[in-house]
Amino acid sequence: MTKQIFQCPAQWLDQYIDVLLIGCGATGSNIYDGLVQLHHGLLAVGHNYGLRVTAYDGDSVESPNIGRQRFTSADLGQNKAVTLVNRYNLAYGLNWKAIPQYYDAEQITEEGADLVITCVDTAKFRANLGTFASSIEIEDDDQFLWLDTGNASKTAQVVLGHLYNTFNPDDKLPNVFDLYPELATMEESNEPSCSLAEAIRSQDLFVNRAVADSALNILWQLLRTGSITHHGVFIDQTTSEIKPLKIDRNIWRFMGYERKAGNQ
Repeated sequence: MTKQIFQCPAQWLDQYIDVLLIGCGATGSNIYDGLVQLHHGLLAVGHNYGLRVTAYDGDSVESPNIGRQRFTSADLGQNKAVTLVNRYNLAYGLNWKAIPQYYDAEQITEEGADLVITCVDTAKFRANLGTFASSIEIEDDDQFLWLDTGNASKTAQVVLGHLYNTFNPDDKLPNVFDLYPELATMEESNEPSCSLAEAIRSQDLFVNRAVADSALNILWQLLRTGSITHHGVFIDQTTSEIKPLKIDRNIWRFMGYERKAGNQ
């Protein structure tokens, strides 16, 4: 990839774009809502197929989820993925799928998804997915992308990159694990919140919506204009700043991704 742009995968233009959404919680449920909009937006501008989404989540809706996720009090106790998919399928005439279980990173080769979106709150899963995918090498013409979202209390980041390795390392758009291999050794605490107030103290109320909107916008720009010059964003809710992660080898080198980014 010699130019500092990334072009939309050719196969995305004339077939269903198969999307695998992993996680339907605070960010994932907002992503799912946006994918429905993205699907209808694509159809409106002439795409013949749009999206075809499969959502995974093993969690059930709990009281602290109401108010920050796309669920209501009537959904309490129901599986998150099933609840979202059934609701939107009914409302919009879709036939998308829900898998009410946690996703195993090693399933990835069985899915055949064009785009994998991870909305999980553990670094370990993202590291496992990145480690497993990095052991797989595919043809340069094959385009399987990984869009990762992650956030802290008031900050967040989105990174779009190739899921697998290509025969020519210079053609790879680095994914989140390429840029942040320290995900494999991060210590984290994921104790559940007992109330919405407690959840807000640990994560700002709109940080998940902000990261979802930024992720969806990257996809929309890629599909609508055919190319992008940035493949991620950094978000700071305190200052309302959104900074792009440019497709730039010098930036990648600064982040420690030099070995696989080539020598140009």
